[in-house]
Amino acid sequence: MNENLLEICNHIVKLGTKLGADEIECFSATQKSIDAAIEGNELKISTRDESSGIGIRIFRNHSLGFAATNRVSRERAEEALRAAIALSRNAPPDIHNGLPNPGKYVFVPGVYDEEIAEMNESEVIEKASRMLVAAKGIDERVSVDNGRFEISVGYKAISNSSGIEMDEQFTAMYYDIGAHAIENGKISSMDYRFDGVRSLGEDTSEELAIELAELVVESLSARKIESFIGPVIISPFAALDLLLLPILFSVDSNNVQKGISRFVNKKGEQVASTVLSIRDDGTLPEGLSSSAFDREGVPHRPINILDNGRLKNFLYDAYTANKEGIESTGHASGGTRTVPSIDSTNIRVRRGSRTLEGMISSINRGLLIQRFSGNVDPVSGDFSGIAKAGKRIDNGAIQGVVRETMISGNAYDLLARLRELSHETIKIADLKLPYFLSDEISITGV
Repeated sequence: MNENLLEICNHIVKLGTKLGADEIECFSATQKSIDAAIEGNELKISTRDESSGIGIRIFRNHSLGFAATNRVSRERAEEALRAAIALSRNAPPDIHNGLPNPGKYVFVPGVYDEEIAEMNESEVIEKASRMLVAAKGIDERVSVDNGRFEISVGYKAISNSSGIEMDEQFTAMYYDIGAHAIENGKISSMDYRFDGVRSLGEDTSEELAIELAELVVESLSARKIESFIGPVIISPFAALDLLLLPILFSVDSNNVQKGISRFVNKKGEQVASTVLSIRDDGTLPEGLSSSAFDREGVPHRPINILDNGRLKNFLYDAYTANKEGIESTGHASGGTRTVPSIDSTNIRVRRGSRTLEGMISSINRGLLIQRFSGNVDPVSGDFSGIAKAGKRIDNGAIQGVVRETMISGNAYDLLARLRELSHETIKIADLKLPYFLSDEISITGV
């Protein structure tokens, strides 16, 4: 099947050129997954899913035509090709439409793991069961609301009229778990953890379940906190929404070109504290978002986004790169059913030199935010919501868990006021983040 997919793509590119396409791209993928779910402290029936598809994008006189099929065959691909050509006749021209050229490709180790590829349904169920047992085994008060363990095995191929012809096999494991604790009618805050890995040997699902169970049991002792304005330590999980979402939104070149990014006209300027450096690297060995190439066949490569708080690069696909007369950074993303969009790959935030304990010891009065539930406007940066399972800091030490507290502020202001990053980092799917210490956030006891 793998050879057939690439052969079909090559055939479609040649046929499309004959039928009048100025440029043509054929992207194909197949994927199978096995999923075992947890719900209400019980394992549910596992499910299998197999999907495949071909997406064809053509340009005629700079007009786009796109069509897709979820049946992999030459005949169905040819039908989709003709549909894409027909659609291009009525599409408005855009001089920035165009496909990328081949680049220098590197082999990325750890993208495919034979052990994952050979896992069967019973093994996946066993993995989910072990997550459930690990969480419940910590304390009888733990109640697992939901969870999932999934393996995915796939293959993708791309060919275009500019000379790109690439394919790749891939595997991954994904797992998540949500839980709360109950004691004498008292219910803790619900908490949630997730991760994903490329190889069986990197599986941390049981450790994740244990960590979550300990957190929800600890939050049973939560106490009210008075309102104040002061420093906060933001955990990697809370930082996903509070800090990373606004940054990645603002370095998306499509948002920059639309004028809705906070970083418009700020390349090379200081946009955050000097303690913050962020790198995107789609070539990391065993990285969850690693691959030799992106959705358009452009090679992945390391990109510095922020360097000591200074904005170094935006993320581009071929279309947004064409608008500025530059090359794509290899950040086209998507599947076979839609045209490409922009997304990051593996995000790494450079760690600090001080331990989390050392950061805590520097705070006279503050809050450790472990999880955030609320709204973050990536355009303005304004946020408001609830800090869940937060920990009160007094006189340089943790003084217990606090009840859900309201927090509000502006993410871009937080970035500018970052004082320190921890030496410890936590991996969350395709990100690896430290703890972030920032000054002056409004904390409202409820």
